[in-house]
Amino acid sequence: MDNLPISHEETALSLLDGMPSVDAVRELENFIMQFPQVDAGTLNLIHGGMCARTIMIPAGNVLTGALTNCDNICILCGDITVTTDEGTKRLTGFNVLPASAGTKRAGVTHSDTWWSMVWRTDLTDIEAIENELTDESAMLQSRRSSAKEIEDREDFAVFMVEYGFSAEFLKAVADYTEDHAPAPVGTDTLSKWPSKIHGYGLFATERYTAGWVIAPMRIDGMRTPAGRYINHSPYPNYKAVTDGNDIWCRALRDIEYGEEITLNYRQVLQVNPILKGCEK
Repeated sequence: MDNLPISHEETALSLLDGMPSVDAVRELENFIMQFPQVDAGTLNLIHGGMCARTIMIPAGNVLTGALTNCDNICILCGDITVTTDEGTKRLTGFNVLPASAGTKRAGVTHSDTWWSMVWRTDLTDIEAIENELTDESAMLQSRRSSAKEIEDREDFAVFMVEYGFSAEFLKAVADYTEDHAPAPVGTDTLSKWPSKIHGYGLFATERYTAGWVIAPMRIDGMRTPAGRYINHSPYPNYKAVTDGNDIWCRALRDIEYGEEITLNYRQVLQVNPILKGCEK
């Protein structure tokens, strides 16, 4: 699903006027793909011969969906004007509606909106399920690496060279389990999901404001999930801060639901007493 932040809701609504056709939605999609995309996050649940695919679309975004190959049920909670099997509608609160195969949706959110798709499948691999759901699976946001994510990976490689860390050393650090500990109760508000930067990452499960101290990385010398799974970025949304011998993560800016939490490992290196001095 592609998203375009907008300043004027009326502009987005005018784009949806009389637009239930697949070709018209594709025309809108081609237009909004020229702009930076908002990552709505994707959570998949496979159970009992069904797949449920859930995203949270922040308020004030234009969005399009993939052309579906199978009938499904849409469950949503929020406030959104969206194309449906019966034309464009504004749906507020909690709604459950059918979605026929061969539909491609477009909409605009007036408030934060949770959207789940549920459909039958005999498959268990999420990539195979996505291919079954749509012939446009390569365009799914969960499949695409943005320029920023590519830059994150490339800068991580530069970081390793700068500090003399080998891939073997970093793997050994990641695999070492003697210092693992769960996040203290009340601080486990990040979810471990597959990351387009590397392996798994931690993602926001609510909206956080700038300056918010959200999760500990090290407590009493033990490494929490935040200390193990947060990925690197040269332009992070969090920074590591110390509280005595403990290390926490503080938001550098407002963070939306579903956004991956990132740190600049160079900055972490300066405050982490375990890694400090390991570099060349």
